Amino acid sequence: MAATTRAAGATAAAALFVAVFPGNIEMAVEWSDRSVLEQVLAYGRLPLQIPLALWALHVRRTGGRPSRLSRNQSSRGPR
Repeated sequence: MAATTRAAGATAAAALFVAVFPGNIEMAVEWSDRSVLEQVLAYGRLPLQIPLALWALHVRRTGGRPSRLSRNQSSRGPR
């Protein structure tokens, strides 16, 4: 049951990140009259949504388990 709800939650999270992206673009454009810091924050958050959506899709596919590469690297221990 947990894997099913995890997959559904991950799908919903990915859909949310994609759905709010146009609104975040609009907000960043409309904030052209704000301070430089606020403009940087508004534009800076846009590229962060891409890895978040991809991460959510990865969780949907794998059920949140680490990939083989991650497991192999962690089993070797520190270098």
